[in-house]
Amino acid sequence: MNLISGLILGVFGCSATTFYVSMSGSDSASGSTQQDAWRTLARASNASYGPGDSLLLERDGMWLDDSLRIDLNEASGFVLGAYGNASRPRPMIELSRPAEATDAGSCVVVSDPTSGTTIENLHIAGCAFGLVLLHASTSNSSNIVVQHNFFRDIRQAFEGYTPSAG
Repeated sequence: MNLISGLILGVFGCSATTFYVSMSGSDSASGSTQQDAWRTLARASNASYGPGDSLLLERDGMWLDDSLRIDLNEASGFVLGAYGNASRPRPMIELSRPAEATDAGSCVVVSDPTSGTTIENLHIAGCAFGLVLLHASTSNSSNIVVQHNFFRDIRQAFEGYTPSAG
């Protein structure tokens, strides 16, 4: 191992955790391995996330009327995505009866995302708002990536998004 990769591992590799959610999981599990995955998005919503952490939903899973609300507390480099066989369908978050066009009718709400936050490979359906990014007035929210997601039957796919000038 060369000096630079040793420094990178020393600075970034020690604290990041990947959490898993699976339809066959258990909310009493640790969530820190695929075998010990959480079952519900409500459980994942109650977790604390730090810089570099990931929350991965199992492909082919479907969370009906179980929305996801994550408070990142400005933790940089967070990834919300999918795990499992890439040939399987994206994990789906769907509300069967969305509330009015408010935060409560949103499938995914991410509070205080910062630089390096990535949201990818999800299927979001049946919501008033598909994805809501809530920013504290002091947070730096540049370089947030939303990619390879599928939105269906949404009143408004994104809330709080303004394209940059460049």
